[in-house]
Amino acid sequence: MVKSLLFLSLLPAVLAAPFEPRQLDGPKGIDVSNFQGSDINWSSVAANGISFVFIKATEGTTFLDPDFSVNYEGATNAGLIRGGYHFAHPDSSSGADQANYFLAHGGELLPIATSAVL
Repeated sequence: MVKSLLFLSLLPAVLAAPFEPRQLDGPKGIDVSNFQGSDINWSSVAANGISFVFIKATEGTTFLDPDFSVNYEGATNAGLIRGGYHFAHPDSSSGADQANYFLAHGGELLPIATSAVL
């Protein structure tokens, strides 16, 4: 009981202490898809400390990101490390079918890209 009262009496002081978010070292990256569009200023992205990007290529077994090629080329021209990714829908088709769909529509860039996320 005494420990509980001590804890409760110290809790407001702990919660009121200033919180400083920690700045992490290391490379910084982003992911983009058709939701960000194809008019991304990739030179500005690179100039603001971003060194890598993952770009959505496919989703499920029917969706091709219409901005993938433009964004991949823009990231390449800006000197960014890049990779494609697939947004999976495990409830709609098999993992193998989705992996094959990704490889057929953007995954062929994998020898150039750093990796793929499935």
